Amino acid sequence: MGKAISTNEAFRRVLLALISVKGITQRQLAFAIDTSPSNLNQRINAGSMKPEMILKIDKALQTDILAFVQRIENGEKWKNVLMEIESNVPSKPATQKDYDELIQDQQRKIAQLEDQVDTLIRTIDRLQRESEL
Repeated sequence: MGKAISTNEAFRRVLLALISVKGITQRQLAFAIDTSPSNLNQRINAGSMKPEMILKIDKALQTDILAFVQRIENGEKWKNVLMEIESNVPSKPATQKDYDELIQDQQRKIAQLEDQVDTLIRTIDRLQRESEL
């Protein structure tokens, strides 16, 4: 009988397998879910993450990570789950248009953040001037 896989290890294995099968990098996934590559990597290595992040990843990868993890927790062999994950290879890989849209979305978010920073700087400057009066 094989050694039982912990929930965290099952989560880590499932997520890494899905990333591989979908043909993307952790960096690409991180940007798709609006987090840093280092944060995503830390979460993967820990084998746990917040539900909001899991939902974003499910949406980005068009899958249900926890359904696979639950099957492992229920005693299904990892190799059987892995075979199913590998059989669900997308019919078409992401296109350059997909990546261009992702980049445009990130650029919009950056512009919004820059606007917020500018507003904060103006507010701080105004408050400093008022406090000097």
